[in-house]
Amino acid sequence: MPQQASLRFALISLASMLLPLSGLAAPTGVPVYSVTPIGGITGLRVNQTGDVVGWTTLNGLAVPMLRTAENGVIVLTTSSSQPYGVARDVSARAAGVITVVGEARLDSSGSAIHAVRWRVAIPQGIVTAVTDLGVLPGGSESAAYAINDADQIAGTSDASSSLSIRSFIHSPATGMRDLGLGSTGTSARALDMNASGLIAGYLGLEAFRWSTIGGLELLGKPAGWANSFAFAINASGQVAGSASGASGNAEVVVRYTDGPGWKILGGTGQRNAGNGINQWGDVVGTGLLSTLRQGVIYTDNLGLLAMIDDLLFVPGSWRIMEAYDINDAQQITGWAINTQTGLRSAVLLTPVSPPPPNLPPVARFTYSCTASFFCSFDGSGSTDDRGILAWVWTVAGQQIGVLQSKFIGVQFNSPQTINLTLTVTDTRGVTNSITQPVVIGGTNQGSAYTLSTSSLVFGNQALNLASSAKTITLRSTGVTALPITSITIGGINPTQFAQTNNCGTSVAAGASCAIKVTFKPIGTGSKVATLSVTAGGGAGTKTVSLSGTGVRSTFSVSPTALRFGNVARNAVSTAKTVWISNTGGVVLPITSLNLAGTNPGQFAQTNNCPAQVAVGGSCTLSVVFKPTSTGAKSAILQVTPGGGAALQSVSLRGKGI
Repeated sequence: MPQQASLRFALISLASMLLPLSGLAAPTGVPVYSVTPIGGITGLRVNQTGDVVGWTTLNGLAVPMLRTAENGVIVLTTSSSQPYGVARDVSARAAGVITVVGEARLDSSGSAIHAVRWRVAIPQGIVTAVTDLGVLPGGSESAAYAINDADQIAGTSDASSSLSIRSFIHSPATGMRDLGLGSTGTSARALDMNASGLIAGYLGLEAFRWSTIGGLELLGKPAGWANSFAFAINASGQVAGSASGASGNAEVVVRYTDGPGWKILGGTGQRNAGNGINQWGDVVGTGLLSTLRQGVIYTDNLGLLAMIDDLLFVPGSWRIMEAYDINDAQQITGWAINTQTGLRSAVLLTPVSPPPPNLPPVARFTYSCTASFFCSFDGSGSTDDRGILAWVWTVAGQQIGVLQSKFIGVQFNSPQTINLTLTVTDTRGVTNSITQPVVIGGTNQGSAYTLSTSSLVFGNQALNLASSAKTITLRSTGVTALPITSITIGGINPTQFAQTNNCGTSVAAGASCAIKVTFKPIGTGSKVATLSVTAGGGAGTKTVSLSGTGVRSTFSVSPTALRFGNVARNAVSTAKTVWISNTGGVVLPITSLNLAGTNPGQFAQTNNCPAQVAVGGSCTLSVVFKPTSTGAKSAILQVTPGGGAALQSVSLRGKGI
């Protein structure tokens, strides 16, 4: 074992001498990101010049893609009869060529999936060579996961069998060579490689590094965790990945560094993984809370695992669902959903330079305690110009509650007065603290209130159309006036619900006020949020769950063509009728009914269509042809709907004689 360790440190020392640094200054602060959508489904890796590889769809089939700034998305060559592929890594640009590796069916491999290397000429954007890398002896399938600038490739073979996957390294000189890891029933997955040929992956349930000099090095597991997995490696040999418990129900993002060893970076839910790492040790990955995916990032400047959504230049514009890679310029690739249009797309995130000015956060909290000494603390009143990432609660320097939680509850065992400190951290890593005395078991201020419901269900609602308002009645039930601290909407889809109220800053004892809530979905599917009412005087925070489903309006137009035949000049034809029928389960908003095309002035329409056609309802248009000159005339009657439905049209033709 000591001999293996000495080899490892010799390799890393050699790598540090041979590998040039990127020339970039070490980043300061925390990035603020702009988002560039890519015409693909997912971006898996990004090189130092921002070229992205991943996959997209062509005629409904997954195909590999390379995206460059000059060419946009380039679909890479696969089988002509059975197209399929994923591009998994990309080299630096060298002599006008980008090299991409991944997996694909090729004409040479038939229906089998093989590791593939593509050469692409830049700036022409032309695939100049496609190489089938084959499989390890006895194997049937393979996949290439990483390439470095020495044209070394790492990957797996027998990818069709999850029980005995083997790993390989490939070079132009030696071809595909088995790393000699794993055995029947124990898989070895080589998933990334740095410029010195140091490979990272996992063998069975343990992370490893492998090199031609030192061979296999098992990295062990973080203290308190049963398993470790390595998904990415940087120039200095740092590894990003995940650690999981024995049951597999808990998983956190981790980073391995020679010397300190494993560092737990955190997690946003039950399942978390670090997918990419750059030379600065910044790690990006994915958190999974129930079924909600969320792209995450860790930087040493910030010191905690943050949701990338909180670092966007335009907050709330995108939901970053997965983050797969980060380069030395801190560009990130993955996939995301545009919150305004519902577009799902591969994305490239680029730090905004210079970053926008940052105002420090302001920490605030309220609390309420029961007669049994249980206290609820609420830090949601804290503010920042861009957003708060973490709330840390301490008493006498000892942390209580959970990091990054704005709400905590603590059971005390006796009446007492404590000095509670709340420290908040904003998206640029700036902190602010407030310390307040908390009286536990003291006299209640006499403020209390109730809400008329704990949930509002809006059901199906047409896209981009506000629902009728639903009312929540707030009643002040205490012996003194109820101070209103805030009424806000948060949670997963806060922007798709809205509230107005007449509560003001205080509600007299025994009086009530109304909170009216509407639902306006901007995308299809289930939407949820939480309305929070925070009151002072020890009354605390109460919540109402909000839910609804966004549905596209649908409709039919019949007929889709009207033919008026010959009509005398300056005469008016007999009217023809067009029916518009709501065929969906929500109302159909009618935005406009317009005549367009070549001769719109030669036709006219009247209609009885309301602003919204009810479910199952219909309306009619009466169209006439009134030529003012001789010859063939044509136009289009355009029906422009709302509710997410698509425009439909009716072609109109006639001849003036």
